[in-house]
Amino acid sequence: MAYQLLVADDSATMQKVVEITFAHEDVAVTAVGSGEEAVAKAKELKPDVLVVDTGMPGMDGYAVCQTIKNDPETSAVRVVLLGSKEPPFDESKA
Repeated sequence: MAYQLLVADDSATMQKVVEITFAHEDVAVTAVGSGEEAVAKAKELKPDVLVVDTGMPGMDGYAVCQTIKNDPETSAVRVVLLGSKEPPFDESKA
C-alpha cells in the first residue's frame, strides 16, 4: 500500500519537485496550493506525512501545523515544515 504524502506549497514548481522526487517510490503525492486547502485535504486523506511551506500567504505552514496537531482527527499526521531564506525559518514558531 502506498504512503500518502500531502504537499502544501503556493509554488507550483515546489509541488512538482516533490512529485518528481517521489515518482519512483511507493508514495501517492497530493498537492495543494494553500494552507486552508491543506487542512481540508488532510482531514479527507489522513496522509502519512504533510509537507508544508512555512511562507505561504494567508494560512502559513506554522498555522497549518498548529491546526493539524490540535485536531484529534489529524493530530497523528507527521508534519514537515519547508522553510527558506525569505521569509526566514522561525524556529520558535516551529
